[in-house]
Amino acid sequence: MPNIISVFRSHFPNVDLVFQELLFEESWRRFKDKTIDLNFENFYNLEDVDESHFLKYKMLNQEPLVMVLPTSHPLAHQPQVQLSDIKQENFIIPCHERAPGLHKLIDTACKQAGFHPKVVQEAAWMTTIISLVAGGIGVALLPANVMNLQRTGVVYQNISDNLPMFQTAIVWRKDNPSKILSNFLKVVTEVSRNYSESE
Repeated sequence: MPNIISVFRSHFPNVDLVFQELLFEESWRRFKDKTIDLNFENFYNLEDVDESHFLKYKMLNQEPLVMVLPTSHPLAHQPQVQLSDIKQENFIIPCHERAPGLHKLIDTACKQAGFHPKVVQEAAWMTTIISLVAGGIGVALLPANVMNLQRTGVVYQNISDNLPMFQTAIVWRKDNPSKILSNFLKVVTEVSRNYSESE
């Protein structure tokens, strides 16, 4: 997302981009009201979007889930961990109302590892979840991009299991005639292609 925004602003400096953080249900309502042009969305939230839907989407990227542990946790400095290693732990997860797709992805990953997470706390924001982990309330599973949020008191551990990935898509209305939207989608394609070639 930062690369897309940076490239778009360099190509179209006179276009003002307005960003809003919206709950999943709110973004759907805003699309129906035609008051937003596009959205960056968890792919798990797009299960009902097909060829007959009023929305379209394009996959942007995927990333693994990582284990978020307090620095004092016995697994914090292990060279390799599996998801089942924390099956007895208390979990802090994103609240369903704010991030239904991520909530479902975490539940699916845990089921695949043979257990159901024992949830002691839900939180709306990634930073809140990380702070609660640092405070020793529990452990968490979050998309790998949270490793950019350096926080004293937590360790991010890669998981050796072959788990489902956190996937991000860009979403827009099929009937939106905006030239600005069209140009933005072209930039998305350009950045995605360049990113793929650099891997």
